[in-house]
Amino acid sequence: MTGSTGGAPRPARIASCEPCRLSKLACDHGRPVCSRCAKKGVPDQCVYRRDPFKRSRHHRLGATAPRAQARAGSRQAWGANLSPGSDPEPPALQLTMYPNPGFQGSSSLNTILDTVERGTSYDANIDPALVPGDGEQASAEDDAGGEEASIQNTMLVMSGTAMVEEGAQVLELLTTLLTHGILQHLFEEWMGKGLEVHVGSLLVRPFLDSIADVMAPVQQAAGYQAGLLVLSRRLFNAAKISTEINGTVSLPEFAEQYTGQNLRWETVGLILALAGNAVSKLRAPHPVYKTEQERHTLGRNLLHSSNKCASFSESLDILNDVQIIFLYESFLLHSAYFGHQSFRAWGRLNTAINALFGRGIHQRLDNDGRLPFFLVELRKHIFALLYGSDISFSVFLGRPPRISKRHCVIHVPLDVTPDTYGLTAEALQEKLQELDERGWNTLGEIRTHAVIRWSMTTSKIREEALEAILGPEVPDRDQLIRNLRIKIEEAWNELPPFLAVPAREVWMTRRPGQETDALYLIRLYYLQTIFLIEWTASIHGTGDFDSLFAVASDLLAWVNEALTMRECLNRLGLNTLAWRVSAFGLPAAGALAKCMLAGSHQPPQRRQSSSTFIKAVRDLSVLIAHMDYLYDSSDGNYKLFRRAKGILIRVVESTLRKHTDAAGADDISPATLPIISPPSNCDAFDQWEFRPELWIGLPGPNSTEVNHLDFMSDFTQFID
Repeated sequence: MTGSTGGAPRPARIASCEPCRLSKLACDHGRPVCSRCAKKGVPDQCVYRRDPFKRSRHHRLGATAPRAQARAGSRQAWGANLSPGSDPEPPALQLTMYPNPGFQGSSSLNTILDTVERGTSYDANIDPALVPGDGEQASAEDDAGGEEASIQNTMLVMSGTAMVEEGAQVLELLTTLLTHGILQHLFEEWMGKGLEVHVGSLLVRPFLDSIADVMAPVQQAAGYQAGLLVLSRRLFNAAKISTEINGTVSLPEFAEQYTGQNLRWETVGLILALAGNAVSKLRAPHPVYKTEQERHTLGRNLLHSSNKCASFSESLDILNDVQIIFLYESFLLHSAYFGHQSFRAWGRLNTAINALFGRGIHQRLDNDGRLPFFLVELRKHIFALLYGSDISFSVFLGRPPRISKRHCVIHVPLDVTPDTYGLTAEALQEKLQELDERGWNTLGEIRTHAVIRWSMTTSKIREEALEAILGPEVPDRDQLIRNLRIKIEEAWNELPPFLAVPAREVWMTRRPGQETDALYLIRLYYLQTIFLIEWTASIHGTGDFDSLFAVASDLLAWVNEALTMRECLNRLGLNTLAWRVSAFGLPAAGALAKCMLAGSHQPPQRRQSSSTFIKAVRDLSVLIAHMDYLYDSSDGNYKLFRRAKGILIRVVESTLRKHTDAAGADDISPATLPIISPPSNCDAFDQWEFRPELWIGLPGPNSTEVNHLDFMSDFTQFID
């Protein structure tokens, strides 16, 4: 990012090489040669000035000081300057007039101009993830002059001043959370109980420790409020400095660029968003909050403060990996508090996807060893989660996806454990030798990454099914449906044998809850994809209700397995099970009910079987019986869930009434059917862990619009 203009001292930043500086072009600061000089064929001219700015950087990548000593020095350095009278007033924060364009592909005007400038063709071998700078922009702003530019600069300074004050408010909340040990307690309880499946879990410990170190002197300073303003301004200035990435950077060195003297708003925002997600999962009573009202208030404060951090990063035109992780966690937080149908959640997911595109992560990632292994895999992980979430929400809401495999390089993370990210050299190579040519581990270990990899496979198939539903007419839909059926079966058969286990073996073998949950999810995504294919076929008249009825019955029964066998799974929270019910169970239940309703199409042969009919009604009754405690009135999806339950009850009762009247039998109701009752100890059940990043959605209820995926509208039409 460019520095302040109009006479204000310039904040510290990374220097451009001499050719880029003289040409007033953005430099990616590559060492020993930046990408622009490499593309121009002038590597000998790519030199950097030794002391380009008045202020030197406080941090050098790869410092050899011990971590504890660095943290102590950081705390001392921050504390020495937080008192208002101990240091000259830092310059006013000024935003940039010229935005960071981010990654631009081969069809962009920027690429055309670059091609003309160097007189050569587009170089497809340049790693696009390295080209966009996340800090310094073209230095054309240095030449901005005249009355109009002066007015613009004044307005930018005023906006920056307002943001500094808002930042101080965020830091005040952060100080309160740290003083009362709320953040520490939440993350300590979460460690080993589900936090590890979040993409930002590797950064929690260094980020939280650094924030605590930096905030400690603020609490002890004489001028508390003034100290918060000083610290807020310094976080903004640090966030304007680009990060250095090369093939030799280690994970601790990567984290250091966002902590200590380099503490940024993305760092603070990620911790607040993760804490908010933790609060959304752990219901009261809890050591941190005694009542649901206290939990809701704390969660809303964390949501509001993390939103401010996101707006700070957006105003500074920041594009880096931690920001994308932060935006993804913020999206999960919005969906938990506002519901999956909320436009706020949809918009936050769009913001994260825009940052993904702006960073170029949708293109090749591992060119010529320019990126360290952990960062390549981290970016693959980010892409996998955003792609899967985009397809899931698009199916859930019946809207076109933002990410398409037609325009992206689909990145599938390797089947490794999270601790592999911290390995280098021989230790890393030894771990990688445990993988086969497709990236699966050969040790037979059931890992969390297996679920992410399988969800990517099913997401690509679901994208094609979604295109068949929302897209234009296809000449041969029968062939399209047949191809989709073949693809999902081939994908299932290509899974390693220790993952594609029969349904009974998921529960029969005693194994850790995390492994059982992984096997359960793999089969759940398999059944869900088959169901979506059959639903697509039924929409276009190329399928039959027999197939849809059978697949829906299998999917609903498998969802019920999670409800009745939950003690064997990972420590799931109520909202995790509720999402599985709404995204997987309710669509299956809707299809079953639609097949059973007398007002639907001709009844399938399966419905003529008394045992099949009783099993379908029993499965629906089991689902209904578990829906009372999956949501409370403060949850974002409460109205959606309540409406779905009411409609399902009406469908079951209406179907039973017609069935018993025709058979001349006594009146029966769902309550007379054998079901498995919910647990009596729901308080303990509330504390189970939430794993939202593994969401793989299905068409679900949508009360605001009518489309092919709106099962609830179909129910209403049949009943009303």
